[in-house]
Amino acid sequence: MKFTLIICIILAESFFGEVGGQIPECTESDLHYTYTECDADKSRWRVYVPKSNTKCYVGSPKPPVQGPPCDKSCDAGRYLDVAGDQDCIDCPAGTYSVGNGVRYDQWDSLPKEFTVVSNGLRLSLKSLSKAQCEASVDTWVAQGPYLEGVPSDCNKDLSITTELITDGSLTIRYRNTLDMLGIVQVKSLCQSTAKSVLGDFEGITPLKKSKSSGFDITEIDMKPGKNKITFSLLGLNSAAPGNKFIIQSIEIKGMGFSTECTPCKPGFYSSIGSSHCTRCGANTYAPLSRSVSCKDCKEDEFSPPGAKECKPRPPCTESDYYASIAPCVNGTTYETYQWLDNKYCNDKHADSVILPKSGGSKECPSCNPGESLADDGTCEYCAEGQASDGSQPCESCPIGTEARKSKTFIHFDVMPSGLYPGCIKLADGGSFCDKQSTWVPKGDYIQVSDDIRALDFAVLNINNSHFANRTLDGRVYGKLVIRFNLTCDPADPCIFYLMQEDSVELRVVGSWNATTTTVYMHNFTSPDVKLISIAFRKSSKAANYLSSNTLSISELRLINTVSGGATECTPCVLGSSAAGEGCHSCAVGEIVVTNNVTNKKVCKKCPANYIAQDSFTCIPCGPGLVNNEDHTMCVSDCQFAYDGMKFDLSSLSG
Repeated sequence: MKFTLIICIILAESFFGEVGGQIPECTESDLHYTYTECDADKSRWRVYVPKSNTKCYVGSPKPPVQGPPCDKSCDAGRYLDVAGDQDCIDCPAGTYSVGNGVRYDQWDSLPKEFTVVSNGLRLSLKSLSKAQCEASVDTWVAQGPYLEGVPSDCNKDLSITTELITDGSLTIRYRNTLDMLGIVQVKSLCQSTAKSVLGDFEGITPLKKSKSSGFDITEIDMKPGKNKITFSLLGLNSAAPGNKFIIQSIEIKGMGFSTECTPCKPGFYSSIGSSHCTRCGANTYAPLSRSVSCKDCKEDEFSPPGAKECKPRPPCTESDYYASIAPCVNGTTYETYQWLDNKYCNDKHADSVILPKSGGSKECPSCNPGESLADDGTCEYCAEGQASDGSQPCESCPIGTEARKSKTFIHFDVMPSGLYPGCIKLADGGSFCDKQSTWVPKGDYIQVSDDIRALDFAVLNINNSHFANRTLDGRVYGKLVIRFNLTCDPADPCIFYLMQEDSVELRVVGSWNATTTTVYMHNFTSPDVKLISIAFRKSSKAANYLSSNTLSISELRLINTVSGGATECTPCVLGSSAAGEGCHSCAVGEIVVTNNVTNKKVCKKCPANYIAQDSFTCIPCGPGLVNNEDHTMCVSDCQFAYDGMKFDLSSLSG
């Protein structure tokens, strides 16, 4: 019965004619081997039929051949040779195979297997019709190295339907950094679906906010049969800049064997038996698909990673090199200059700047407030109870004042020791790089360097174990002040995030995506803030790797920290929790007074029969009372006079 059905299918495909004429006979190039659908016994047949969208008839049909079991699979890097002996063989160089599934990790465009449909959720206050929602900006945008989800006024789901022949899995490599929830739903189309009044909740898995750099990985089990996979974004503030969700790869396993390997796209290559394609490195390229290696660019050309062609190197500018300052010796230092690590410019071009010569003695740069110059020529934080404006040695705070610590950065002749530059390379899987050259010190400010390319983030971190337990005003434990200049071309969107991390999460406290020059202040109402992070992406367009967008910072202050240094001595706050924690106070029974000669604050004992009411005031004891030994309390001395008589009861004292 099965064999008869297969023959009928072949005959139908071979001999049905078109309206108006007979279909031509197939040539060898029109035909290919494929398999029939699996039957109830999980078996199938190999047949020789016209390729899809090919209209011809088979003059001499080849008899069907028993195929492998439907649950047969090949390992990653291999495929089933359907035209040969029907066994698994290695993928040719220039191609790859996941094995018994499929992987989506190249996002130049949205793969044809995916659909994007409005889910009816309105994530703004705008009143929009269903038709307007369908026409609104897509939630899902292909960015080359990854797929980016951006909640719009009307949210849209990303879906793919797949059929598994064995138990399988869905693996998602993603990053969610902002105030929104991503969810993925895996729903079997072969089973009844239980619904609640709130909707269909079968197979939902939350993709929560990422707590660290790099990509998170979630794996979900899947059952045999047809399954629909749906990605949805639930954002409370769709208009917020950078409210995004990034998918680096989606891998589905359990689909059985592959009958062919996937070609590597231009800019990538692979060797024999590969499970993935490798991106070409910087200054190399692969112009064609199915490349087995990458070619080097010419000396006067360059390319970013994953390129299919090289571009002429532009002339070098002052942004293409940076200076390093040697440790100070006897109050002097010297500068050395070097090109950026990812140097794309042509220093031999007639219009190129010349790399300045290193050397030449110069005065040591100023330390930042809260620091002073150490014996080894480096700047170090003032000791406990001391303060400095950065230009003078640290001095002890006088009586009645305290040295509240902060981390202050206003001088950028060198990279300040309390700042930690780096980058997040989303195109390379979200890896973190610890590189000084991602930010360039410019004296009065620090600027993102041209080492950072499109889609990557330049990162600048300030570590902070926690803020001091005493508050600044009873509610605020710490404060951040940042003065910055952001340049963003409207036609080439950039994004700047200001984030804080505590023991629970990393969250955004400010974001900008347009040209801005401002001083921004943020108050922290909890002492538990461990990290302040600045992240800047030059461009959201993968092809724009020479974007002119930039971010420069001229002032950073993190106030009321437990580490760092004090920039000044401030008066103690009486009656607050500051007493005993940071206040340089007098001894018990003493008050703070000003020395008329030196004009400095000093401690002075309260006079006889006076006690210290607070740090600045002595008050007299009443009649028949005297001060105790430490001038903190008025007591009776057990001696008094009455009607011309004196009574001495001192033996009863105490």
